[in-house]
Amino acid sequence: MSGRRAMERIALIIAYEGFQEVEYAHTRAAVEEAGINVQVASDQVGVAHSANHELSVSVDVLVEDIVLGAHDGVFLIGGPGALEHLDTNAVKKLLQRAYEQGLWIGAICISPRILLKAGLLDGKRMTGWNDDKVLTALAPVYGAEYLEQPVIIEDRIITAEGPAAATLFGRAIAEVLAIERSL
Repeated sequence: MSGRRAMERIALIIAYEGFQEVEYAHTRAAVEEAGINVQVASDQVGVAHSANHELSVSVDVLVEDIVLGAHDGVFLIGGPGALEHLDTNAVKKLLQRAYEQGLWIGAICISPRILLKAGLLDGKRMTGWNDDKVLTALAPVYGAEYLEQPVIIEDRIITAEGPAAATLFGRAIAEVLAIERSL
């Protein structure tokens, strides 16, 4: 995928209200440190706000306007607003199309639940925020195996636990794109 551009580019999708600031900031820093361009997408245009309102981020594009051919991956950031703002047909269809087109996809924190509901984790191992134990019950319903690990990479999909794993999530994104670039 990355052979068509000199530099990799990913879309980070955040909730317009209530994204997790550490997950966003650390993931973005790790991928940008590796020389990857980031386009921020959300369910609304304007300035998105983190859950604690300590971080505001300009949204580059609406989810439905993301041009998949201009990206190497599409990744969801978690936070308390993620299920309210991102658990939509538009986001699920975008992720399904991205995966079908051979792009990397992924999610951190509560957002892997959206990958589950989109049918993208059937037969795969996955991780995510599970303090409420919902993933333990939800994963098998969608044919996935939940594991308590910081990051899991499987079949062009990266899932991560939460804020403490955000840098690892970003590094995993950078590493898989670097490997792909070298092929």
